[in-house]
Amino acid sequence: MVMTPEQTLKVVGHLMGSNNRVPQDAIVNAWHDTLKNLDYDLVVSAARKCKATMTELPNSAQFLAVCAEIATGPMPDENEALREVQQGINSWGRDNEPKWTHPAIAKAIEGIGWRNLCNKDADFWAIEFRKAYKISEGRYVREIQQTMLEGVNAAVALDTARKQALEKAKAGTPELEAGEAPDLEEVKRKNREIFRLGLGDAFDPDKGDDDGGAGVPALV
Repeated sequence: MVMTPEQTLKVVGHLMGSNNRVPQDAIVNAWHDTLKNLDYDLVVSAARKCKATMTELPNSAQFLAVCAEIATGPMPDENEALREVQQGINSWGRDNEPKWTHPAIAKAIEGIGWRNLCNKDADFWAIEFRKAYKISEGRYVREIQQTMLEGVNAAVALDTARKQALEKAKAGTPELEAGEAPDLEEVKRKNREIFRLGLGDAFDPDKGDDDGGAGVPALV
């Protein structure tokens, strides 16, 4: 579901309210460009988490990172990742790379090479791993953000296509020649097709076309 400008204003106002700031139109528009293709429920969850855990207003990149974390689970910080790798070296050795708890750790190890890392002295491999993990962490967040946006865009495209098909089906009944009796089976088939394309209860042939508004969660 694409976010509306009103929903973005609600989220940004929620974030800025915790810092005693009032959002200006230019700021809301900039945030809307960043958030408009994300799921509103996800954005609401991220806004609540930012308000509860941050003392400063997050920038858009930080906010998207929180969205990615909520969508995929928490990412280990640098020290947690380093401890996990050290435990892997101690428990598995250079000939058996363990399965890592997070893809960002696996990507960092992949860039260095497991055997290569294990052959280094602790002081050297720790420094090299920290550098690799920072790069991997940033890439992983960007990949998740892109995946999230692509998924939402695909869903929006599918929703648009189905609605267009619905309108086409509604308008596609040919006019009858004067005096010609309607084909009741064809009418029933057309109604069933319209209902199938109608995104759930968007159009019920027995109830008519009723686009009821759907509620959205309020920020409190």
